[in-house]
Amino acid sequence: MPSLQFRLAKALVRLDTLLTLYGYAPLRYRRFLFDKVAPRLARKVPGVRSEPADLPGIPAEWLIPEGCEAGKAILYLHGGGYAIGCIDSHRSLASQIASAAGCRALIVGYRLAPEDPFPAAVEDAAAAFRWLLSRGYAPHRVAVAGDSAGGGLAVALMVYLREAGDPLPAAALLLSPWTDLEVTGGDLRDGGPKGSHAHPEDTAGLRPPVPGE
Repeated sequence: MPSLQFRLAKALVRLDTLLTLYGYAPLRYRRFLFDKVAPRLARKVPGVRSEPADLPGIPAEWLIPEGCEAGKAILYLHGGGYAIGCIDSHRSLASQIASAAGCRALIVGYRLAPEDPFPAAVEDAAAAFRWLLSRGYAPHRVAVAGDSAGGGLAVALMVYLREAGDPLPAAALLLSPWTDLEVTGGDLRDGGPKGSHAHPEDTAGLRPPVPGE
């Protein structure tokens, strides 16, 4: 049976989704919910410790499972529609992934819209990946992972690195990635996957701003 903690967290996510889709959730409220409330409901993953990472100019944290294999790392990019979410809101999820993979994860607090529109988040993700390489992690021993907007950002990061001629990570773990920012795909319009909770007319307004818009 799901714990009370899990049920409360699930209810908050559903409430946030409904309020957002119907235009009743100011950005400051959503950030408070994700950055302050959600972390209090998330469970601490046993055997995983956290410590600050000295990534210049970008908030970052190492999540280190007991007995993890040296020389391997996961770069984790949190979800939140490119406008909310932070290290605190996704520490538990990233810790679970690090624990299951048996290697440390670097979770980063990339810049968010609307204060810092595209391509700020992509630039921060690229800076984090390059920092890992500068610290001695070989690209074939680094994976990138992300959920929702973070999954979309992981894809954008790989495209960015490829176009820049940089090495690419060994693999990507994409959890329900938001890759169709124009909401033109058939999944949503045809009823979407079983777990979908949004419609094209709802999600169109969630697209983060870009310069010049």
